[in-house]
Amino acid sequence: MSDPTVPMPYGGPGAQPPQGPFPPGAPPPPMGSWPSLPPLQQPKRSGFGIGSCLMTLTLIGSLGLNVVMFVMLLGALGGAGGFQADGTVERHVEGPSGSDHKIAIIPVHGIIASGSASLFGPNVDMVDKIIKDLRRVKDDSSIVAVILDVDSPGGGITDCDRIHHEIMKLKKERPKLKFVSYMRDVAASGGYYVSAPCDRILASPTTITGSIGVIMSFMNLQGLFEKVGVKEEVIKSGDHKDIGSMARPMTDEERAMLQAVLMEMYDRFVDVVAKGRGMDEKKVREIADGRIYSAGQAKANGLVDQLGQFEDAIEQAKKLAGVADARVIQYQRPPTLADVLRGDVKSASPEAAVAASIERIAGRRDGFYYLWTAGRSR
Repeated sequence: MSDPTVPMPYGGPGAQPPQGPFPPGAPPPPMGSWPSLPPLQQPKRSGFGIGSCLMTLTLIGSLGLNVVMFVMLLGALGGAGGFQADGTVERHVEGPSGSDHKIAIIPVHGIIASGSASLFGPNVDMVDKIIKDLRRVKDDSSIVAVILDVDSPGGGITDCDRIHHEIMKLKKERPKLKFVSYMRDVAASGGYYVSAPCDRILASPTTITGSIGVIMSFMNLQGLFEKVGVKEEVIKSGDHKDIGSMARPMTDEERAMLQAVLMEMYDRFVDVVAKGRGMDEKKVREIADGRIYSAGQAKANGLVDQLGQFEDAIEQAKKLAGVADARVIQYQRPPTLADVLRGDVKSASPEAAVAASIERIAGRRDGFYYLWTAGRSR
């Protein structure tokens, strides 16, 4: 063992030699005068480095910007009308904000159909929204006129008839309320069906309208099934239970059955146009053979009152209502904060996406339609 009274070289066990060279031949300095060395440290990891800071600041800034935009959007949508009970707001479109009278715009855009799944999630139920907007009009006595902003090739017969029924009901409950239909690119078939009861119908000079009639179509894939070796086995309670099957041709008897049902719906369409336009039923049947009309042709046949622009529809609405000025409004649901943050894009289930793709390829579901098929992709 070493003598503890004798200094160990460089300060004893664990001691480190002094820093720097000693002068030649000079003894080492006393141990107490040696400079202490800093403890060894592990290299610091970057962890929360510059990149992380920038990413965090970017996210915080984006969140703040979205919140500001959300608040500004609510203010823009709110206008003078404020929020409805269900969160819907009145968006001020034009006209003096202090007017005692209002004109409500109700859009009818796209195929008239109840909500269904799409590749990006459930669509808004347009029919339900239109009906709710019409009921809001009923409860607001300051609204003197309604403008249906129509850009639609039509849709399902029941969906079109629901809107028509609600318009007729509102006209009965508020007889002084005036209705104007303004037709944009297309207002054919069901698009005209919902316009017919309006007091005045205006069309853009480039509008396509008409196509008054009913359509139902089936796909016959029997030949394809035979080529690929597919055979359908059907168990049915009656001879006509599988009427319209794509695996076999339709019989003459079945075709006559469907034609009879379709003609009842066609007669209803003719009646709607005749009553709405004050036309003789025979005259309506002459022009209601399913053909489309240009705006000029429609006017010549009594289906349209005037050609013009949307501003002309507003002026006509004021004239019919007997008011000098009016605040033009439109009902709109403001997006939630979650809608803004996610861009209002929802994921659809795989089943819904596949169903939407098949329906898009096939064109539409089986059924009876007040629809101009060439415009069904709208």
